Amino acid sequence: MNDKKNKAAGNDTDFEDKKPEIDFESMSSLANVDVKPISKSTYFFRELGSGLLKFGKWILSFLFDIIKALGNIFVFAYKGLKSLILSIGRLFQKHIRHFQEVDGSGKASYILMGFSSIKNGQIVNGIMYMLSEIIFIVFMIFWGGNNLYKLGGPGYITFQEAYIDPDSGLYVPAQMGDSSIKCLLYGLITVILIFVFIYVYLRNLNVASDNDKITYGLRYAQAYEDKIAFVKNLPSHLDSISTTREVKVNKNGEEVLLSKRVYYSKSIIKQYLQKERGLDKLSVLFISYLPFRLLETKSDEIVEEIAFELNKFHQKYDRFNDYDDVNNKVRHLLFAYENPDLVLDAIYARDKLSQKNNLTPIEPGTKLNKKEAVTRIVGAFEVKAEVAKMIFDIGLHDPKITPEEHRRDYDRLQIRLKRFNEMYPEKYHGRATPFVKQAGALL
Repeated sequence: MNDKKNKAAGNDTDFEDKKPEIDFESMSSLANVDVKPISKSTYFFRELGSGLLKFGKWILSFLFDIIKALGNIFVFAYKGLKSLILSIGRLFQKHIRHFQEVDGSGKASYILMGFSSIKNGQIVNGIMYMLSEIIFIVFMIFWGGNNLYKLGGPGYITFQEAYIDPDSGLYVPAQMGDSSIKCLLYGLITVILIFVFIYVYLRNLNVASDNDKITYGLRYAQAYEDKIAFVKNLPSHLDSISTTREVKVNKNGEEVLLSKRVYYSKSIIKQYLQKERGLDKLSVLFISYLPFRLLETKSDEIVEEIAFELNKFHQKYDRFNDYDDVNNKVRHLLFAYENPDLVLDAIYARDKLSQKNNLTPIEPGTKLNKKEAVTRIVGAFEVKAEVAKMIFDIGLHDPKITPEEHRRDYDRLQIRLKRFNEMYPEKYHGRATPFVKQAGALL
């Protein structure tokens, strides 16, 4: 134990003897450093300079943001103006194409609004379009032009003070000039009316185009299909619609012949399609719309786009084909003539359905309620109310109509049905919705 203590004590002694020696003289320069505090004025100007530098950076950043915002405004305005010009160009292109496609009544609608609507049975619509055109023209002649002229200033009637005419000695009262507020108000109203009329006019053109598509639906569908077939069979047409021009290029002092395919003008393409291929005029027009420079590289995409347009056309305009509707109505009327007992039973509540509903039979000669009678015909013949009304209006229950008159009407119906089917062998009879049905649908 003592030995251990002595060793421990010896270790402590050794540590004390081995203290590191530090050369403080080599560090004497630290003691001679002259540290002076910064004066308040120096500190103030230093902080002021730092603040001004930060403020300058903020001003530059702010100005840069303003310039950037102004630049974005100009870029946005440029893009908007470009988009507007392209939209107007597409609008003109659309209606130029429609003018080429539509029939005579559609072309007349470009000058006399509503002409196509009247021709297709939309009498009220057509008259409204015509009246809007006439009213607008009269307004512009007598008031609108004057209002636009005054929009640029206070008008051409200036204020004139009252005075004594030196020649006659008479008093001339003051003449009030044009009111600048009224000039501005009437001018702006006129501008708004012009835009409203442009909207109505374009709507009239769209209606004319839609009526043409409804009337000649099969032609339009065939035109889309011919367009698809043309693109798919493009190689067979290339020699007839395009030409090859040789171009000489100097390369290392030598002339190299390069061939470049150049497409003919659209007039030549139309001539080829119409005379050599025998396509319909509408199909030729549709094919002439194709971007011929892209056909060889993007034919598959173009075919998909045309197929999509054809599908949209069928979805929108096939519902206006009333061929089957006309046939069904006439056949129901013929069936009614051929089975007068069934009609009379339904009218006088003697049919099976009326008996099942415990309806009291109506005695012949009793005043009939047309609405109730039509309802019973609907149930007995399982037809629409429109057809049931037509069956009732035949007048089989009316003793004033002789059998000879019924027989003549029956024969006329048969002749009309035969002629109708001969006129439309392709089973398509497109007809625009008349105003009466439009109003009925709204009500």
